[in-house]
Amino acid sequence: MTKLSMGVIADDLTGAMDTAGAFASKGQRVRVMCKTISRPSLLTGVGVACINTQTRNVDPAFALAPVRHAAKDLVDAGFGTFYKKIDSTGRGNLAAEFTAMLETTEAVAIIVCPAFPRLGRTVVDGRVLVHGRPVQHTTEGQDALAPVTSGNLVELLTAEGELTAASVGRSIVDAGPGTIAAEIKAQADKGHNVVVVDAVTDGHLDSLADASHEFPGFVLAGSAGLAYAIAGGMGGSTRNPVDAQVSGGPTLVIVGSRHETNRGQLRALVEKGRATQIALEPGEALSEPVDRRVYMARLLESVRAELSAGHNVSLAWSDAELTSGSATNPVADATDLDLFVGTLVYGAVRSVELSGLVIVGGDTAFAALGALGGISVDVAGEVEPGVPYGVIADGPAAGVVLVTKAGGFGDERTLVRALDLVEGLTGS
Repeated sequence: MTKLSMGVIADDLTGAMDTAGAFASKGQRVRVMCKTISRPSLLTGVGVACINTQTRNVDPAFALAPVRHAAKDLVDAGFGTFYKKIDSTGRGNLAAEFTAMLETTEAVAIIVCPAFPRLGRTVVDGRVLVHGRPVQHTTEGQDALAPVTSGNLVELLTAEGELTAASVGRSIVDAGPGTIAAEIKAQADKGHNVVVVDAVTDGHLDSLADASHEFPGFVLAGSAGLAYAIAGGMGGSTRNPVDAQVSGGPTLVIVGSRHETNRGQLRALVEKGRATQIALEPGEALSEPVDRRVYMARLLESVRAELSAGHNVSLAWSDAELTSGSATNPVADATDLDLFVGTLVYGAVRSVELSGLVIVGGDTAFAALGALGGISVDVAGEVEPGVPYGVIADGPAAGVVLVTKAGGFGDERTLVRALDLVEGLTGS
């Protein structure tokens, strides 16, 4: 393993995948582990290993152990450089997970910048903005499962008392890598174990990546935005590290996220005749067990019929309000809906030979791959920034091309381009 190898820990599967895509796009051989399994041998032979801890929506106390286990797996596998992938809008258990990273890797401090400028996510005066607006006032920040109460990263990270944080402002970042490095060192020398850095352009992220070479004992933390900048300086082979099965079969598109961006993307698929859309009704998916089984059987029959005829199928939740489930526990309802989709995907994959799976939403992707027994994905590159692709490495879907996307990413043609890529790789 070379000194350029990187161990990445992400709090959801699409986050692990889009960060992996950033490194793969620069020629690195990348493997994503869909969950922590304490088998470091699966991480050998790759330049970048990404482990998903699936901890974004859990109570902070329950985020500590999975991150510790993932970090230990990376250390045991021989990785010495670490990247903590965080959401570009600051969602999740940042303070708890940073604490676990510092403890397990014995790092001096964590350098943090979640900015992803090409997708409108920036950090100004230590605060997260989405298209120039404070994150807490945006759709992303008002996520029902992981709302952001404040975009002030120093405030968020120090609220629980375990971390001490300082920020590096834009004027320093504008001055370039040398000035950034000097300020980070000054803050670390004062005893701060977290340093938040501003960025509003890709150039700022490049400067931070250059400055980070001065701090080998530090952990870097950010979105896929900073990962691109780091990957750009790593080099790597030009070899595509994965081989898709050439089946000529259809592709199943699953949209678990209800983010408004997905509406236009689904509409483009249908209008261009690229997929048959089948709506999923959340009320029926959360109904009593007998009714739910009847609904599942009916759905599976429809999905299998379309796929068996060679048609691509897109599955997405309808806009209907929940008429059952828990009115007071949206996390439990969301988990049950994702498990329902996972069971549906398993039934489809066992019946029809697919070329690809395109999955929108990290929790949905995790549930689907869990149902399929998928442990790892070898990531080859990207459909576009933030939309990675690879090949499922194990389980009944081994050899199937996988494309994942966070709910808010992409434009109206993103899912069309994802299908184009799958069909180009598999001859379908």
